[in-house]
Amino acid sequence: MVAGPAVGAIAGLGYYLLVSGKVTLGTGWGRRVRPLGRSSVPITAPAATLFDVIAAPCLGRTPRAMAAHLRVIAPGTNMVLAGHYTPVHHGRLTGTTLETVTFDRPGRAGFRLAAARCLTSAGSFPSPSTTV
Repeated sequence: MVAGPAVGAIAGLGYYLLVSGKVTLGTGWGRRVRPLGRSSVPITAPAATLFDVIAAPCLGRTPRAMAAHLRVIAPGTNMVLAGHYTPVHHGRLTGTTLETVTFDRPGRAGFRLAAARCLTSAGSFPSPSTTV
């Protein structure tokens, strides 16, 4: 019978298209919808310490442990253009965002989304191995 393998192939293709983000299906499951705007989280650490922890990987040298998740494309003294990579689906796919990050010592780090590709295949837009 041909129907069994064909159904399996169609189901596999549908799964791949949904997981890779090439097709979206708004079921409302597994996603949170938040209103646009600022969000805040209370943190008890001193502002200068928190700022240094957030700014160090972008303004200084990116630690080896973060190299697969962050790539500073255009460094600066108080603003950088950085690519953020998030492995999904057991590392087979990567969610990628390109952001400008501004730093105003000691109390503010601002993030602005420049571009995003949700669930792209690993090695794209711009990949951590790309030389800029």
